[in-house]
Amino acid sequence: MDAAGFQSTVTGDMNYFRLFVHYSGQVREYVNTVWERKLDGQLSVKPAIVTNHENGEKEIFIQDEHNAIYLVSNRGELIWKQKIDGKILSEIFQVDYYRNGKLQYFFNTESKLYLIDRNGNQVGNFPVELREKASAGISLLDYDKNRDYRIPVPTVDRNILMYDRNGKIVPGWN
Repeated sequence: MDAAGFQSTVTGDMNYFRLFVHYSGQVREYVNTVWERKLDGQLSVKPAIVTNHENGEKEIFIQDEHNAIYLVSNRGELIWKQKIDGKILSEIFQVDYYRNGKLQYFFNTESKLYLIDRNGNQVGNFPVELREKASAGISLLDYDKNRDYRIPVPTVDRNILMYDRNGKIVPGWN
């Protein structure tokens, strides 16, 4: 198939559907790609397009079914690969943890908060073991735009834990 399209229109109490498919009859032996990268397993999360703080270029942060995470350049070169404890539940947030213009990757699995720098190194006291298992991805809040992050974590026990930028429970949060 060269092209396909679908259109739905509602007029009064009538629904109209239009489907267009163009079949060329030609079979392609290969797909033209700019580059390819083989992983150890199938993708387990949607790839995240991240920014390289050194040159402003885009890179790809991905995870496979074996819980390995990868950072791949926009040319398909593997920058680093490492294993983590589980499937990533949240989106991949890019944060300037040290407030120096360099970006790190912040995310969570069911049992940990991760903060990893662009070279694949753990930052500070991360990963942080969560007090309860997470039921979903974290959010990243920056109330005053000063990078003093708050991280709410929904848990399987139907609580919301609140962590600070250092991975510590926020005192007084209920």
